[in-house]
Amino acid sequence: MAPLGSALNRLSSKCRRIETAARSQKGRAKAEAVWKSSLNYGRYGVHDHQHRLAMLDTLADLAGRYRLQAIFDSREFVEAGGLISYGASVVDKNRRTAICADKILRGAKPADLRVEQPTKFELAINLKIAKALDMTVPPDLFAFADAVI
Repeated sequence: MAPLGSALNRLSSKCRRIETAARSQKGRAKAEAVWKSSLNYGRYGVHDHQHRLAMLDTLADLAGRYRLQAIFDSREFVEAGGLISYGASVVDKNRRTAICADKILRGAKPADLRVEQPTKFELAINLKIAKALDMTVPPDLFAFADAVI
């Protein structure tokens, strides 16, 4: 793994590039940006949860500052001030990981285990941000939402 200073420099550079992209969207009617919240953190040497949350806070701040309708795959983004998230349930993914680990610890060969796709997805909506962006969220979308913040 890269030294922490090097990793933070790359993360800071990534944030500047994202801000430049966000700034270019300012003033456009109905500008939309979709940034994936995972952003391949391992590639940048950022493995700890606090750095991930800092990145989510930065992206949520940029989306709000430039009035972008940003959608992520993590509910944490919505909790940080983002508009909408839709992605695989973290709780369900962790449960499935624990089941696989249990099988391996009981003697199963990892190569014999099936590769599983997520089956449970979560939709979260930040109503406060939607109102700040002058958006009307359709009632049907609320019916499917797992969380409305």
